[in-house]
Amino acid sequence: MEERNGLAWLGRKIGWGLADGQLDEWTRLGTKAVIDRLVDPDGFKIPARPDPFSDIDRDNDKQAQMLALGTMSWIDDAVVSPRPLETFMEFFWSDYFAVSARVVRPRHWLFDHMNLLAVHCTGNFAELLRAVTIDPSMLFFLDLSLIHI
Repeated sequence: MEERNGLAWLGRKIGWGLADGQLDEWTRLGTKAVIDRLVDPDGFKIPARPDPFSDIDRDNDKQAQMLALGTMSWIDDAVVSPRPLETFMEFFWSDYFAVSARVVRPRHWLFDHMNLLAVHCTGNFAELLRAVTIDPSMLFFLDLSLIHI
């Protein structure tokens, strides 16, 4: 029972809760196997979460509506992601390397920013920092961009 409680705690800390039956599955696997899968999902052939913004019309003249659709799509996908640690780290880095929809134009650049964080979320920090440094959303947010749209 102690291991099950620990796995339930882990599920709450690295994501948005556990899916139905997931705690039972994790208990069957055991703590070490669960952590191995969370840390190395590619090694266990756990499918990557698809781009949550792929179905959003980026040419939408209603920028606020487009952003709301993108936000809801990201949340919906994150909640059911087969890689909860990665989606949690995307969320973590989005706070650390924050950009604002009030500033960044066009707003769909925020989708590219989130996808950039997804690519680097559990990888090498230097590579993440380098990618964020030249990210158009971040440059525009910091008013360092030579290109203003």
